[in-house]
Amino acid sequence: EHPVTEAVFGVDLVALQLRVAEGDPLDPVVPAASGHAVEARLYAEDPARDWQPQTGALLTLEVPDAPGLRLDTGYTGGDAIGVHYDPMLAKV
Repeated sequence: EHPVTEAVFGVDLVALQLRVAEGDPLDPVVPAASGHAVEARLYAEDPARDWQPQTGALLTLEVPDAPGLRLDTGYTGGDAIGVHYDPMLAKV
């Protein structure tokens, strides 16, 4: 996943792809890795039902703010989880 690579190499890969698409050359110097990164994904799935996607109200979604923490989500507490999209709630 690109957020993990971005965290370790300090590069915005999406912005880099857009610049390359506009004709800018890639920098020949490869950035050095620094540190480690882990990504966890939160899904609206029920383990008791063979991990089937679940619908309903997302009562709360609270992720503590911490240095180096990235949260990618389109949900907030009170949102409805529907059946017409991926059950992934967030990437942390």
